[in-house]
Parts: sequence; C-alpha cells; structure tokens
Amino acid sequence: MITSVSTEKDWKEEYRSRRAYAHLTEKQLCERYVSLLENMIEFDDSGSAFIARNSLPYWSKRLCWTEEEFRVRSLMNQAVELKQRELGRPRPRLVAGRKLLSSIELPELGSYIVKFSGSRYVKDMLADGRFRISLASSYNDPSLNPASRDDELTAERFLPAGTRLSVKLEGDYQEIPGIVGPLCHTSHCEDFYVFCAAGIFDPRLFDEFQADACLIVKDLHQFGLALIRGVAAAAGMTKVVHGSVHYLDPAHPSDLDHLVDMTKHFRYEYQKEWRIAWRSEHPLPKDAGSICVEIGPLANCCEAYYL
Repeated sequence: MITSVSTEKDWKEEYRSRRAYAHLTEKQLCERYVSLLENMIEFDDSGSAFIARNSLPYWSKRLCWTEEEFRVRSLMNQAVELKQRELGRPRPRLVAGRKLLSSIELPELGSYIVKFSGSRYVKDMLADGRFRISLASSYNDPSLNPASRDDELTAERFLPAGTRLSVKLEGDYQEIPGIVGPLCHTSHCEDFYVFCAAGIFDPRLFDEFQADACLIVKDLHQFGLALIRGVAAAAGMTKVVHGSVHYLDPAHPSDLDHLVDMTKHFRYEYQKEWRIAWRSEHPLPKDAGSICVEIGPLANCCEAYYL
C-alpha cells in the first residue's frame, strides 16, 4: 500500500477536525515525533537513512497527524530539525551488520531471538551460558544509550478531551464531577528482574545497542527453559512471564490491558523485543542488585556472530 497525496490530504483534514495531540506539551510533541521517526527509518543500499512513509501506512498516518500539530503551532522548523538530526545520526556498524545478515541463514521470524552485546560478553554467553539478569528499574538510567534507557515500571496512556471518570458505588456507576479529559493514566508495577532480546535480526540494532556481536538463539524453548531454571536456582524466583513485548502508544491506547512488565512505549517497537520477566513473591529489598547466572554451553541452541 502506497501513501498517496490524496491520502495525506485526507489525514490532514481528519486531524484538523479533532486535533488529537492538542493536549501535548511542546516537549511531548517533539518526543512523539522522534518516536515515530525511529519506527519508520530505513536505509538504502549505501547505508543512508530515509523515512519510509510511503510503505508504512500505519506509522505514516500518525506521522502526518504529528506534523500537522507542529504546523498548527507554527513549529514546522522544529520538526524539520528533529528529522534531520535523526537521519544524520552516525551508524558506523550498519554496513558491517548488513553484510553479516546477508551471509547467514536465519530461522523463521518469530522462532528466534537475538541478544546484541559486546564481543567478550557474547563469547561468555555461548561458551558458558553466562548472563547478567538486571532489575527493571536499572534501565531508568540517564547514562544508558537511548535504545536501552526506559522507565520499565510504568506505562502511560492519555485519555482524550471530553473523557469523564466514573466510580462504581453500590452497583451503579456515578460520574466524578469536576474531572474531564484530557487525562493521563499511569499504571505501575513492583520492580522485577528481566532478560531482554530482540525478536528480529535488524542490522541497525548493532548501533542502537552499541554492540559489535550478537547471540542468535535458534531453539527458544530450550534456551528459555534453561535460563528460567538458572535464575530459579540462583535467586529462588519461579514466578515468570515471557514472550513478545506489547507496545503502547499513549495517545492511541488499546482497549486491551497488558501487564506493565510486558509493556513498553511504542518508541521501542522497531526492536520487536522478546523478554523473560521474573517477579518476586514479595517486594524486592532496596539494595537488590543484578543476578549473574551460568546455564552451561549453548552451542547446541545458539550461534554467535561478530562484526
């Protein structure tokens, strides 16, 4: 499906009629635009970045709406600067990553995961099954690269203008007076341990995660079971969830409720993350740290590749 000029015109008119992002602050609007660009960026044969708005109608509509809000506020120059900055960001490992991708045969999408990391860590992963399982709260660290940095313990969603809240009293819902949208609803969860990997071999992720190597897990069942058992033996935690992460666009929330520990902001959707999350039966102590486990050699279910 190709985005036509008439479609863009329709989207702009649709947006002007409702201005779904009018409640966003300028900072939130800029953050939204960058998040959309992150998910729409692609690369030509020479490795030059471009925004694939003509082949991604879902993202294209959201991008068009966001640009229209910039336009309404007379801030299009700012949008142009944000796009130029994103397209011009150095990606020194991209070409080598694409060359590596062309030389290997991947399993069917959805049946494998990829852990991007430094070469010395990947060697330890393959040889000894050595992994550092971190607290989710540790990713809310300004020193981390943007692809990893996140507040894993909260999930936000915006309720549009006109939203009214009700409370159930004696079996009937009664509106709470004086509270009218737009509203921001934030869900929280207790801290937990998490193992994260990408659900796709995307060469750009070498740069996003500042990695020069990767571990491809080709037998997800065998690997996941070994890691779950390893953490249970090391820390006694057996309350586990695992699978693909659900991505939430706060401005377009789904009617479905997902666990906060399996939910991330849509700006990370390009990573197609797969994770294992371990929850403690009781709140973790304030001095809790990461867990180091060794689950044994992984050559029978994994392969390591280096740039």
